[in-house]
Amino acid sequence: MCILPALAAAEVFLYDPFPPAGTGLNSFGAAICELRQQSDDPLSSFGLLVGDPNFGASANAGRVYLWFGGTELTLRANLVLTGQYNGNFGYAVARVGDLSGDGYDDFAVGEPSYSQSGLNDGRVYIYYGGPLLDDVADATLEGSLVFVGYTGGHFGLSVWAAGDFNGDGDDDLIVGAPYTNAPGLNQGAAFIYYGPISGNSRQPDLQLSGEFPGDLFGWSVTDAGNYFGGNEDAVAVGAPSHSAIIGIEAGAVYVFEGSLYPSDPDSIDDAKFVSNASTRAYGRFGFAVRGIGRWNTDSYDDIAVGAPNYLPPGPPTLTRGRIEVFFGGTSHPREPIADRYVDGEVNQDFFGFSLARVWDWTDNGRDDLLVGAPGQDADGFDSGRAYVYEGNTSSSVHDASSLIILPANSVNPQALANGFYGFAVAAANDFDGDGQADLAVGAPHGRIWNDSLAGTAHVLDSSGTVTGNFLLSWSSAWTEDGRVHLEFRFAEPVEILTWLTLSREVLRNGESLGSPVVVYDGPALPGTGSLEVRNGTWILEEQPETLPSGVRLVYDLVVILTDGREIRLDRLAGPTVQSIPLWLELSPPHPNPFNPQTTIGFRALAGQETVCRIMDMRGWHVATLFSGPATGAWQEVQWSGQADDGRTLPAGIYLIQLIAGDMSTARRLVLAK
Repeated sequence: MCILPALAAAEVFLYDPFPPAGTGLNSFGAAICELRQQSDDPLSSFGLLVGDPNFGASANAGRVYLWFGGTELTLRANLVLTGQYNGNFGYAVARVGDLSGDGYDDFAVGEPSYSQSGLNDGRVYIYYGGPLLDDVADATLEGSLVFVGYTGGHFGLSVWAAGDFNGDGDDDLIVGAPYTNAPGLNQGAAFIYYGPISGNSRQPDLQLSGEFPGDLFGWSVTDAGNYFGGNEDAVAVGAPSHSAIIGIEAGAVYVFEGSLYPSDPDSIDDAKFVSNASTRAYGRFGFAVRGIGRWNTDSYDDIAVGAPNYLPPGPPTLTRGRIEVFFGGTSHPREPIADRYVDGEVNQDFFGFSLARVWDWTDNGRDDLLVGAPGQDADGFDSGRAYVYEGNTSSSVHDASSLIILPANSVNPQALANGFYGFAVAAANDFDGDGQADLAVGAPHGRIWNDSLAGTAHVLDSSGTVTGNFLLSWSSAWTEDGRVHLEFRFAEPVEILTWLTLSREVLRNGESLGSPVVVYDGPALPGTGSLEVRNGTWILEEQPETLPSGVRLVYDLVVILTDGREIRLDRLAGPTVQSIPLWLELSPPHPNPFNPQTTIGFRALAGQETVCRIMDMRGWHVATLFSGPATGAWQEVQWSGQADDGRTLPAGIYLIQLIAGDMSTARRLVLAK
């Protein structure tokens, strides 16, 4: 099992350890949500879903990764779901309650660019929770069934739980389709499906529509609990491009109250939110909307709205961003004024781009709000930040710097720029099993172990502490004599490391070929065996066995510290294996350097005339070790540093050359005296 490192402050990074080569806009962490009650096993009864809607290089098929929580977290996801060609599967992920009626929470995945009868009709897949969770959707909702006569609605661009909207005792679902063209161009719609939900031909039970063409109604959707103060559940829908009266793309949010069975809910909004900012045009209020529980500690659920493009008054007028909080209650005007607001720190923060209810993360007896600002530059250009807005805060805030700040962090903390930390945010239960509430922050351009911009999801506990990653750098390369040269650097000083174990794995298509081979297991002391430390960088060289073609090397590193902590870093990348075809292979000689004798292994096609010889560095032939038909199996020859005429050759560098037909390969060899 590959275990994620247990970092200080219960900090964990989730990522795809082997993203596809050539991916353009990487997006792991572009969507995140918590899961609950997925199985009867208490260690896997909660978890996290992470979306990567651009997975698949140019194809953008998309993927979703599911990790179960617990005290041992695997590097690889427990379940991986993959979408259709160009579908952007995983653009939206959501915990949606018990839609199947079996007692387990289910989850939904949006695929807004899926094209069936028309381009970008969209789809939503529902996966039932429980101990038999698999990668096959249990129900599929088709955008093509709700856009009869229209195409391109991007059904599934947003999806969320709808509570029990029709009051029949079953959980319901809401799906946004902001580019719906009925009745007007990009007017948008949201569709509610009453539970239980099964099958693949389900029509929505209720359609909610945008007010004007161009509104993009349905860009964001959320449950809103008892916002109106009764026993009915409500939903809220964002329309960030709404432009009527208050300014171009100022945005709006519409709230709909459900019903109590047997009455049916209607499609008429019961409240309309607009921003109370002095400058509202282009703010895109409603880009994000989230029911945030009882944030102000009364008995009514509240709603938070993000306006990430909010332009503060006066020059320079750039997108600082803003959030506004609306308190629930029994008495509401048709267009209420926000009870609290917070503005971003500086221009181009995009504060309010993402929102999440994170329950009582600060352990102060009230629900808290997590806010993403992926454009924040304090930790590097577009490095991003996330902020916790404590529940029941008594006043509005003109500058988010007074909130709890979660600075950008990455697997590679020295390269934070352009990570877009805060692009997505979510609660994470007690994901790592340490007894503290956790939260998760997505950085879809965050750097992983090999420094690629593959994206990460950062999980940290309610201490609020953000610490550097334990492994600061890692590199691997072949040496001229066929050894692997490894260099790595830790955040901790040399003096507090007591023991180090390094193992090598050989992988084909991501699967291990046999058990790991231990290449070092001993004290973390410079000068012990092949282990060195130079200016804080640990250096180790090791000799792999002969490798078949089509494989890759990875290394598992375990470090024990003086305080007893054990840090595990698994499947760190080895150098690229450039093996020659199976019918011609030359293994690294051993020992190398050598004196008095070394052994050389080779393999060639059975029956093929093969020559294995030694050349000096001028290219002159000095010794023939084998000449004849190969067996097809591995063969070994020895060399004692003598020429064909019996002369003992001087110390130096020589070349082993293997020739079979019109193919050849070579390795360097050092004769020591």
